[in-house]
Amino acid sequence: MTTIQSIDLALAVLNLLAAAYVVVRGRRWLSNRSAPLLALGGYFTLRGLSRLTDVFVDPGEAPNLALEVGLDVLLAATLVAIMLTIEPIARGIAAREDAARYRATEYERARRHYEQVVRHRLFNPLTVIRGAALTLRDEQLTDPAVRAQLLNAIVDASDEVERVSLAPERRDELERDLDAIPNVGNERRETRYPDGPPGPS
Repeated sequence: MTTIQSIDLALAVLNLLAAAYVVVRGRRWLSNRSAPLLALGGYFTLRGLSRLTDVFVDPGEAPNLALEVGLDVLLAATLVAIMLTIEPIARGIAAREDAARYRATEYERARRHYEQVVRHRLFNPLTVIRGAALTLRDEQLTDPAVRAQLLNAIVDASDEVERVSLAPERRDELERDLDAIPNVGNERRETRYPDGPPGPS
């Protein structure tokens, strides 16, 4: 075996090992999104097979041997650089995707709980507002004290609606399993009323 054939054989082995490395690690890191790495693995496979055939073919004159060896070494170095940097990048992307999915799920859960909390708390104040408004509209009230009482009831019920809308903290046993604030980092503490809603709880 000539020196050139020995070099071709060594480069063929190097390329085939690089191809196997790309395929195995690329599949594990990026799953179904590893098409670019698999394409790179295919390239190294073809390059390795081409080098392997050169071992059994008369190489003849090889004026560009140094250039070809240099290109192979450069490609191998590029592959190593890709492999050293792709894993932390892939892990970071996967972590961000997991965090985004969690946040989306948590916001959806908080929205559903908020709707249940609002329905539960708005029933009484809306009933008061509606009843007082209908009484003021339909009844011929001549007693200023009664009118003032009804108007005050509407104002108090409106305040309760505002508190429910802006600060849906848990307030009674019926809401024990409801949490209308998304549990995502510091956002739980960034409510409209950090110390709790104003007025009686």
